[in-house]
Amino acid sequence: QQYSNPVTAINVLKDIQGREGLRGLFRGCVPTVYRDVTFCLTYATMRHVHSNDPQAGGFLGNMASAIVATALSSPFNWVRLQEYSHIPTEDLTDWLGVGPSGVGLTMEVDEGGSASSEVPTRRRRAQQRRGRSTSGPDDPYAASRIPTEQLILMIATQMPSFALGPEASSRSRLLLMPAMDLQDMADAVVRNNMCEFCWSLCFHPAFLSRLFYEVIRGFLPICTDIGGTDEDGSASPLYILLPKLHRKRSAITDILRDLHIHKKVRKKAGQYELSFDTDFDGVVSSCHRQHGEAWLYPPIVNSLRAIHGQWRGSGEGSSPRETPSVKRRNGGSSGPAVSESSTSSSSSQSPTARSSAGGGGRVTLHSVELRRADTKELVAGELGCLVGKW
Repeated sequence: QQYSNPVTAINVLKDIQGREGLRGLFRGCVPTVYRDVTFCLTYATMRHVHSNDPQAGGFLGNMASAIVATALSSPFNWVRLQEYSHIPTEDLTDWLGVGPSGVGLTMEVDEGGSASSEVPTRRRRAQQRRGRSTSGPDDPYAASRIPTEQLILMIATQMPSFALGPEASSRSRLLLMPAMDLQDMADAVVRNNMCEFCWSLCFHPAFLSRLFYEVIRGFLPICTDIGGTDEDGSASPLYILLPKLHRKRSAITDILRDLHIHKKVRKKAGQYELSFDTDFDGVVSSCHRQHGEAWLYPPIVNSLRAIHGQWRGSGEGSSPRETPSVKRRNGGSSGPAVSESSTSSSSSQSPTARSSAGGGGRVTLHSVELRRADTKELVAGELGCLVGKW
């Protein structure tokens, strides 16, 4: 990637291969390296074959190299977890906790959503030596079966766009973990013009609530999977939380005044029933059927379900709110299929109230269901986050 001249790059690769062999040449490489090397070799070959016509050689070289690079690099498009599942954790103890950059990276989350930034306990070190994640295999919020600290190092070293600390790059994604000051991290993203998406390996419900609540601008977290398969062919998912700090946002100040509902919609509104918080799992399942998993992977679904359940169990949401039919101003949402889930937040709380509350009790997760009045079939749905009072 450091050499734009294909011939120079090929000579460098030959030198490395001569000293370390083919296996040493590609050991521990980022997946994009496989693609770029293949692209480089194919492009240089096509240019050499068509040296009499540089324009045609460049065109054919680009086409052929793109096709070959895609075909050959497809098995390496995911992080190969099995090559990093036995990283010696004893060498990482100085980096755990606060670490050299002053950011907490531990995953020990308490009920308030905060985390300890101290050096790991003796029990935690013993678990790491045995190669076990502190979350455990049955943890519904676990990002992977590999210990978190190993994953953070692995991802940050393999993927240049995943940054451990603030840096001035519009492509860099800033790491967020429970021990960090989320407001300071959000300010760093804006100040350094970093990518809208940050990244994290913590899916704990309390941490997601803090992402929604503590930051004045508010993060909207989604999820992705950058895992792959082991040598035996078994799946090794690696789920990454992607809290997004939107640069462009929209709001309807007075929905009854500003939202126009067509007459045809009002006429058909009586055929549907609108309800709230009656079928969270049904909305998620229908989104999966309509759009695939998209960003609704198991860890974030489990976390959102937990937030939804906390509100339902607190007494405020013990009785789901339903409307007998969608009438007039209520009837602007209908469709043949379940819409893609989205998360929105709004708050009128002051920064002081935000930091002191920690998100607990101030963030609620809701599902909206639209059903046919005659068959009770779920035809549309939405997931939404409410921040603050309502």
